[in-house]
Amino acid sequence: MLNLTVAGDWLLYSDILLQGRIGFVSKSLNRHRRHAKSVTLDASNSEKHMAEIIYMHDHISNSVGLDAERWGKALQFEKHAYRYLNLGSDEGDPREHAGVSDWLDQLSR
Repeated sequence: MLNLTVAGDWLLYSDILLQGRIGFVSKSLNRHRRHAKSVTLDASNSEKHMAEIIYMHDHISNSVGLDAERWGKALQFEKHAYRYLNLGSDEGDPREHAGVSDWLDQLSR
């Protein structure tokens, strides 16, 4: 988890959820803030940010299995994040982006 500077919370939450029983509470119980030095806003961190999203999608899919509909939604989110992080367009594949791919290799070690 130490290598996940953006999506470490995703890893923590997904691993907790794998432990068993969960419930749903509609009230917001988490406060998310962004500050000037936030890693989620650092444009120089965009490739690693994208790689962490992909890494977590793969981690969750490998842990629980995702049906085609949910996997499709994960891939849609990846495309959205790819554009949002200014790494490419709708036609581009975030998983094939050279910088993102390099970070994925590092995260997978």
